[in-house]
Amino acid sequence: MLAFLRFKLFQAIEWSAGCLQRQAVAPLQHYIPAGAARTNSGARYLWVFTSTIGELHAIQPFLIQLLNERGNDRIVILTDHPHYTEPFLKVFPQALVIDHGVDGRVEREVDTYSPDLFILAEIPCALYDAPCRFSFRVIYKMKRLTVPVVAVNCWLYGEKPGCRMDAIEKFILGDAYLSAIDLFTAQTEEVREQLIALGVEPAKVEVTGNIKFDALNLEAGKWLPPAGLKPLLKAIKTSGRPVIVAGCVTNISEQDFVLDAFQLVLKQFPEALLVLTPRHPENNERMAQLSEMLDKRKLGFSFRSKYEEGELSGTSVLVLDTMGELKYMYAAADVCFVGLNHNVLEPLAANKPVIVTHGWEKSYPSYPVYEATKQSGLVVEVVTPDELAYMLIKQLNSPQTVSEKVAKTRLQLIQGASEHNIKLVNQKMEFLIK
Repeated sequence: MLAFLRFKLFQAIEWSAGCLQRQAVAPLQHYIPAGAARTNSGARYLWVFTSTIGELHAIQPFLIQLLNERGNDRIVILTDHPHYTEPFLKVFPQALVIDHGVDGRVEREVDTYSPDLFILAEIPCALYDAPCRFSFRVIYKMKRLTVPVVAVNCWLYGEKPGCRMDAIEKFILGDAYLSAIDLFTAQTEEVREQLIALGVEPAKVEVTGNIKFDALNLEAGKWLPPAGLKPLLKAIKTSGRPVIVAGCVTNISEQDFVLDAFQLVLKQFPEALLVLTPRHPENNERMAQLSEMLDKRKLGFSFRSKYEEGELSGTSVLVLDTMGELKYMYAAADVCFVGLNHNVLEPLAANKPVIVTHGWEKSYPSYPVYEATKQSGLVVEVVTPDELAYMLIKQLNSPQTVSEKVAKTRLQLIQGASEHNIKLVNQKMEFLIK
């Protein structure tokens, strides 16, 4: 009852603010495949909130196993970033993708595509703690329908609300949000302690490890690239050129770092090809900056989005400005570099040598993965562009990879989170249904 009154209070404040500002409601960008079963058909859906493709990839092994156990493939992906729809559908082609919108007004869709379980993928496990938009009203709707709510692979960012209205919502409903979640599975003991300090009941928090490691199965040979990427992969392979893939290189300074190193590599390997993957390729201003950086260095470059078969001649740097294709590029590489605070597991899954630089942020969920793989000797860390160039040249001169047997042995110590999560979710659902 108290949560109901607080929610109604916030709704009144939200409505008043909207009237004063005369805000226009932006159209939602749902993707509903033809023939999707509605509530009146008796179909039930697994609903998953995932902000970006990164969070979906993080819990993909768990979701696949969960859908297999359910005996159907009905899944709804709720997201605050609907421009990731295409990459989402590459992972789950049968999915419905629902746009969260600015204020999370998706109650009609919840009624139309009835959930029997709602999962939060990593974030936000506390209201407005993470760099994504997720409204309390979504969880409130789920609880009104007695749908179990589970936050899996939990991570806390400790961020502040992005605007005054978010701060008001967190102040009024922050504790109700935590109470409404039936189970938290945390990546580390530290995250569990942080959640308890925020007010979560200790019995509702379990440490299961990081599901990301379960995706590292060293079976990249089974990855089937999308048809549109095959001509480019064929062109790269038949060229016989040394291939360096730099994935998720976000900041301008980091792009400088990689390009400085690559120019040193070109002195020994003039035919080398750098596949550079910037984050947020939809940002035209950042892409223009990157073009200027490449022009300044007199490096021939082309953008993947404009690639035509046979276009690689004269290209030293291929900018991968598309989504959902990076892991296939990793598989085509001779050596890989992974940008700060991003996923080292995809190139490792392809059994490729991986280099990173220092300065990873402990507040990011990628940090425990980076730490574990570095301690296991699965990645090499460098500090300067000269060091990166040295390691790239060394690898191209004398390829060295961690053997599949050794890699699997090392990873056995950190895998198994998916199975642990499945067991806990099933137990929680059985308890709540009773």
